[in-house]
Amino acid sequence: MTKCIACFFLAVSVFEQCPSGPSTSCVAFTLSPLRYHILSPLENCRASSCLATVNVPFDSQGTACPAGTWGICDSRTVPIQFEAVPQGYAVEIEELYGDVIAWVHGMVPSGMHSGVLWGLTNSAEGLSPNVQYGAQGCLIYLQGAVGQGDLTRPFDQIILAGGLLPADNILTSQEAVFLNDTGASVHMEATFAIAYRFIRL
Repeated sequence: MTKCIACFFLAVSVFEQCPSGPSTSCVAFTLSPLRYHILSPLENCRASSCLATVNVPFDSQGTACPAGTWGICDSRTVPIQFEAVPQGYAVEIEELYGDVIAWVHGMVPSGMHSGVLWGLTNSAEGLSPNVQYGAQGCLIYLQGAVGQGDLTRPFDQIILAGGLLPADNILTSQEAVFLNDTGASVHMEATFAIAYRFIRL
């Protein structure tokens, strides 16, 4: 049986951990602006899962939210590019775990809040053809609110469906601030580990 899944609404660092410990078989990662390349020990990632950890910070600026709502809205997307994927193989995401934290810069008046959200999508994201109001291509989606208090949202998500990335091998981190009526910017960070494997097509 094939499972389907739908989601509703939808300084970065990358560290590569080798299952067998440090060795010359594990290739170092590289970084360039807004491109986060995960270079993997090829044989290990075919035979067993590999692990990479990512930290994505975001300081909101933003403009007025759409008409009919209120406050300030802002968002940021960060593509996470898996490289060194062998020909004839695809990247399968097996598990995501970590946390999302957020707080407002400075003092917040009583009763003022900002919504925050974070998710991971692949390039097949879009409206689901099978689920009304649903979106496909979303592996995880979390939201919350901050005001005079902060937010810490841990997660541990086993990917039961939808973990096979399209041919571009890109997983995209999406962060957003919405309905922010605090009068200040919001800082948020998603820090998470990606357990993945190279699967023969």
